[in-house]
Amino acid sequence: MKRLFESSFDTFAWWYLEREMREKGTPPPPVTPEARRLAMWDHHSGKMIDWFSRAARWCLVELESIPELETLVILRCDWTRAEGLPRTLGLAATHAIRSSYFTTPGAGRERHHAYHQRFMECPPTFRSRDRVVLRTLYENERGEARDEGVTASYYLHDGLGRLLPGLTLIRGRRLPFRPIEAFLAEKLRNRLAHAFAVPVAAPVVGGDSWSARPPRSSA
Repeated sequence: MKRLFESSFDTFAWWYLEREMREKGTPPPPVTPEARRLAMWDHHSGKMIDWFSRAARWCLVELESIPELETLVILRCDWTRAEGLPRTLGLAATHAIRSSYFTTPGAGRERHHAYHQRFMECPPTFRSRDRVVLRTLYENERGEARDEGVTASYYLHDGLGRLLPGLTLIRGRRLPFRPIEAFLAEKLRNRLAHAFAVPVAAPVVGGDSWSARPPRSSA
């Protein structure tokens, strides 16, 4: 994994709200950082954790290899349990391939099937507006990955619906692998939380990178 530059919770919030506006027609991101934080809690609470805005260090990173993708811990929910998906992305992709997940109709699979078809027709970049989001692992998540024989480092907080079909296509050589851009939220120990609770978003790095810097408030 390569660290590109420091970011912030507000940059993540603005990026997520802007993506929802672009893809689903929701209202534009609010003007102030506090309003953006509240909008995330009010409308996207599943993407929020209490320490994200008060005790996290945010940065932008690149996943530079397929093994880095494969060791990401994924969501545990009714859908993943019903499909029998393991806790790590690599094993989940293996299961999806063996069970013909992306070619067999099933309840709740429609969105993933749509991504799979779209990616075959128009390969994604997984960068800029289409990056993913990682966070620090909890110990129980690390242990569950270890039970599957995987040494995991991070949790895939946002992007499973895209990376699962993406990785299956990469393995099938129907999609080239390119470095994947991600926000990373690292939970800080108590003694460091005050110093790094609000890191500064850095400028754009490279021609194809989009910092998602939120606009300055006029207040």
